[in-house]
This record gives sequence, structure tokens and C-alpha cells, in this order.
Amino acid sequence: MQTEKAPLTLPAINGQVSAAVTAWFEILHLKQVFRKGWLERGLPPARCESVAEHSFGNAMLCLLLAQQQPGLNVEKILRMALIHDLGEVYVGDLTPTDAVDPQEKYAMEKQAVLKILSGLTRRKNPARKLGGVRGPSHARSPVCQTSRPVRVCPAGGPI
Repeated sequence: MQTEKAPLTLPAINGQVSAAVTAWFEILHLKQVFRKGWLERGLPPARCESVAEHSFGNAMLCLLLAQQQPGLNVEKILRMALIHDLGEVYVGDLTPTDAVDPQEKYAMEKQAVLKILSGLTRRKNPARKLGGVRGPSHARSPVCQTSRPVRVCPAGGPI
């Protein structure tokens, strides 16, 4: 099953590309990564949503809903919505049919996010700077089904 429209391409400009430009190209790759669950259900690739489209829609929904709740940190909510699937640049959109252990998925996505963001900050956990996202990204994970905050995860999940 083809899960990307095109492979990841990074700029090669005589080694003169900043970490921010490289991260930008990596993030833009989410426009090329299909939401695999749609493909698994038979939706043709031409009609399949990309991870970037999903993240944009999620961010817009968060903006609309957060404005109805006084006292919420809307900037943090939007940051979380925009980066919650960032690890999928390198890991892809894993679904339950991939049978990847939630902790393994967490580790793979965390490494991917650190790879993307590590050149942008000196912080130990650069994902925290962008939104403080916590928990494994897959909502079916037993960790995500608790009501308590869990460890920082670059890929998303409940707070």
C-alpha cells in the first residue's frame, strides 16, 4: 500500500541550509503522507486526506472550541494541535492494523520529532517548547485511557 504521495526531499544547497529551513521541509512532508486509515478502508489516494490536512483541520476545530471555554491557553492548544502528528514525517501514519506496540510507537515518534526539532533549540525536549504535548499518540494506548497526565510525547495524545 502506497502511504506517501512522494518521498521526503530535503534541500541540498551546498550545506548552507539552516536548521529552521531543514525542519520546515521536513514538516512540509506531512502534506505527502496519507492518513493510512482512509487507505485501509478503500478510499482512493486521490481522495485521501494527508496528515497535514488532518492537523490543519484539528487546529481549526481546537480554535473554534477553545474560544468557547474561558481560561484555556489557546496558544498552547493550537501548538499541540499543529504538532501532534509531527513524528509521522519519519514514522508514517501507523494504525492499529500495523500492530505496533504503543510504547514502541511512542519511542519511534519521539525520536522522529527530536530529529526534526533538535537543531532549533538547546532544550533537552524541544517538543515541549512547541506545545508541551503529552502521552502516546495513539488514543487506544492504555496510557492514554487514564485521566492523569503522562510523560511528554512529541506526537500527541491527551493531556
